[in-house]
Amino acid sequence: MDLDTDGQINKLCIIDSIAESASKSADIDRRLGAFLLYAGFVDYLTIQAARLFEQIILKKQLTDAETASFHPHSDIFFYDEHVSTRRIFKEIKRHLPFSFTDQDEAKKINESAQKMIKHGDKFLSYRNTIVHHIGNPTKTFEDVIDLCDKAFERYKEFKTYHLAFMTAAQPYSFSEKELEYWAERGIKIPPILILR
Repeated sequence: MDLDTDGQINKLCIIDSIAESASKSADIDRRLGAFLLYAGFVDYLTIQAARLFEQIILKKQLTDAETASFHPHSDIFFYDEHVSTRRIFKEIKRHLPFSFTDQDEAKKINESAQKMIKHGDKFLSYRNTIVHHIGNPTKTFEDVIDLCDKAFERYKEFKTYHLAFMTAAQPYSFSEKELEYWAERGIKIPPILILR
């Protein structure tokens, strides 16, 4: 059984609190654990951004009286299909820049999306080095810990720009009428969760 919105929020808040505390610990094992939790959050937050991008694209198609070119996806799709975070970033980049009637809003959304991707990519580079090069003889233990601390900073930056993007773009997500459109077609759209 899938968690409902409240259950999902509760789970994520607990994990976020654990990761935040562990990232400041003097214990190396706790800091490494925080890094792994943050890696999971980068994946999760990127999925939320992808789902919002899908809604914006589909909303434009429906507004322009076009046929929807794809169905919106739930979080589960991205996990079940093993959609990589970098692949999501590339797909978002492909659709930028967005243009809206309000040019200031468009600029805010496009800039925050670009910065979210940039800092997310930096975090993923640290993640790959830490996870996949832990046995690399050119990396000392101190190098791994230093990379972990740098990854924490990139995570904070990524989260800041993710929140800026989600907040700016949220008004362009599906309306109640559009949710009804998908419900009539048997597609349940779970809410997009924004972690602050």
